[in-house]
Parts: sequence; structure tokens; C-alpha cells
Amino acid sequence: MVPALNGGMDFVLCPPGHYCSGGAASKVACSPGSEAESEGAVVCLFCTPGQFTANDSTVNCEVCPPMHYAGRENQTACLQCALGKKTEDGQTGATSCQSCGAGEYGAVCALCEPGLFRAGSDSDSTVCKNCPNGYHQDASGGAACLKCIPGKYQPEHGEQLCHNCATNTYSPTSNASQCMACAIGKTADEGSSQCQSCEAGKYGAVCDMCARGMYRPGGNAISAVTCFACPTGTFQNAEGQASCLPCTPGQFSNATGLLQCHECAAGRASKIVARNNTCDICPAGEYQANGGSTLCQKCTPGRYQVEEEQKQCLDCEIGKSSSLKARTTGCVRVFFSCWCGVCVVCVVCVAPCMLYTLTIIDTH
Repeated sequence: MVPALNGGMDFVLCPPGHYCSGGAASKVACSPGSEAESEGAVVCLFCTPGQFTANDSTVNCEVCPPMHYAGRENQTACLQCALGKKTEDGQTGATSCQSCGAGEYGAVCALCEPGLFRAGSDSDSTVCKNCPNGYHQDASGGAACLKCIPGKYQPEHGEQLCHNCATNTYSPTSNASQCMACAIGKTADEGSSQCQSCEAGKYGAVCDMCARGMYRPGGNAISAVTCFACPTGTFQNAEGQASCLPCTPGQFSNATGLLQCHECAAGRASKIVARNNTCDICPAGEYQANGGSTLCQKCTPGRYQVEEEQKQCLDCEIGKSSSLKARTTGCVRVFFSCWCGVCVVCVVCVAPCMLYTLTIIDTH
């Protein structure tokens, strides 16, 4: 109410930001935490939750900025969200703060860095945690860590990536913190989840080649700790072999681990493949002059041999002969049959009986 020109009193409306109780009372400025938006207010209204004003005579309360809140009415300032809490992205006028989401932390709910994580169920949203050994996280904002897959490992905490198992080591399960060495006779490439037996012809800790005279078949069922000596009757003159070679006819091997087979000696022979003992002796009446032979030769007629294991046959002596092959005894004497009207057996035909024939009587 103000004085009028005619000496009376005029009534005016209370301006915004104030209130008037009526009568002759003066206008009163709204106190901090309250507002009067319109003219003629008889009371100031409290700022609602999510709003505030720190000044007198406020027409409109301000909304709380992001990451701040006012949980009650009549607030003169908004409160900053506590560490580990936030308002929704870009939200103003919040009445409360929420815990940081999974994979977030801290004053502004930043994303957890690679190698770190924070689960949504974790009540402590002030920090992210390191991934444990055997795990990794290569992205920002991880809510959980990832297991190292088989063939990989991670011995440290808080790492982005897992490492491949080195050559000749392996990891058969997930979340491994270290790899295991392959057993002797097994091998593995980098990043393997299991070891394999050395390939055929190889053995040992680093799968060396089998030496000459040795072999090893392939397959996981066969031990690769060592190579095996070639058995009797076989040989091997090359390194890194999966099997041994059989001795051919005319040869033999009566010991293990040989680089080559022995030839049959002169006076002996063999037609057996993979022979594991000495060659057969040529019997009496036969011979073999050459080593490495498959058969003995029979003595021809006019020759003989009474001994075994001989390199040659003997010629019949003068005055003796033989019509038999493979003769095993000495040759027989020669006789003549002469015709002088009557048949006479004699050593030498006597004149004039000049007609004669040579007859060899060989009964032995």
C-alpha cells in the first residue's frame, strides 16, 4: 500500500521475489531457499527437492547441476555427489545420486582403465580393482575380467592381455597363471593347450632326430623318451627314421642297432629276407666263391668237394673222373672195354685189338 495523489492510499501488488502479508505491511524479500515467481505473493514457496537458491528475492529457484543434488526442499545449495556416486549423464535437478555403474568409479564415475574392473554388485564404487593373475581386461569400463584361454597365461595382476605359452610349454585350462613344460618326448608350438609326441623318427626333450641304427614310430601311444635300436635282421643308415630296413637275401644282421647288414661270407649263402643269424653253410658237393650270395653252386661233373663251407670244387685226379653233379666223395678210376672177338676188361688194350671204347664205371 502506497500514498495516493488525492491524499488517500493506493494498493499495489507485491513484486516477484517478495511476499506481502497484507494491510500496511511492507513487502518482504524471499529468503534463500525460497522463491516467489508471480506478483502478489502472500508467501514465498520453498525451492523443491532438486532446486536451490542462495540469494534473497529469488523469483525462480535454480536446478542442481549435473553431479549435484538436493534431497530436500528449501535448500540454499546443492550437494556434490559423494565419491563413487553420480547422477545420470547430463541430468540436472537431481534429488539423489546413484552409485557408479558397473565398470565405473570415483568422483565422476570414470570408466575403469584396461586391466581393471568393477562389478555392479561391488558396494565400494570409489576404486576399480586389478584383474587377478590368470585373467585380463583389454577394454575400458570392464565389469569383470576375462579368463586367459587355454594356451595362454598371465602371472601378474592388473594386466590387459594374456601371454602365449612358450614353445614346448602348454596350458590345458583357462585362467592359468603359468604354463607347464612338456614331458620328455613331447613338444608344443607357441600358444599350445597340449603337447604332442615327437614326430616319427624323433625323440627326447627337444625332439632330436634318432641316430643311425635307431628308429621310432610315430603316434602319441608310443613313448618318445628314447629311440629304439633296430632289431636283428634289420638296419638303418640314415638319421631320423620311423622304421628299420630288412636285410636283403645274401645278407644278415645278428646284432641290434646296426648301420648296415653283413654280407654272407664266401662258402655261405642265404635267400631269406631279414635274416637274423649267420648265413647257411654250403654243404659238401657245393661251393660259393663270392660273398653276399643267395645260393650255393653245385660242383659240376669232373669235380667234387668233400668239405663244407668251401669257396671252390676240386678237379678229379688224373686217371679218375665223375659224371655226377655235387659229388661229395673223391672221383673213381677210369676203365676201358676192348673188343678182340671176345670182350675183355683190361687197363690198356693190346694190339691188334685196336677197337675200344672208354667206359667210366661210376657207382659212388
